Amino acid sequence: MPALETLPPGIRTASDYEAHAHARLAPDARDYFEDHAGHGVTRRANRAAWDALPLWPRVLRATGAADPSIELLGRRWPTPLLDAP
Repeated sequence: MPALETLPPGIRTASDYEAHAHARLAPDARDYFEDHAGHGVTRRANRAAWDALPLWPRVLRATGAADPSIELLGRRWPTPLLDAP
């Protein structure tokens, strides 16, 4: 199994991932992922659903080494984020 990649520095939220990808994707790939049909209704609803999640930080608690990786389809992936058309 290949070595697990580490998260880039500064990645904490879905918006951080979005900005990180935006800076690295080719323009045609970026346009595909950023395109939103139906005047962006679903995109706005998805964003509102994520923003409504109450996340409570664990202040001053030992967390050890964080590992956001998952195993999917028999392969280890560094992050649990997937995208589908």
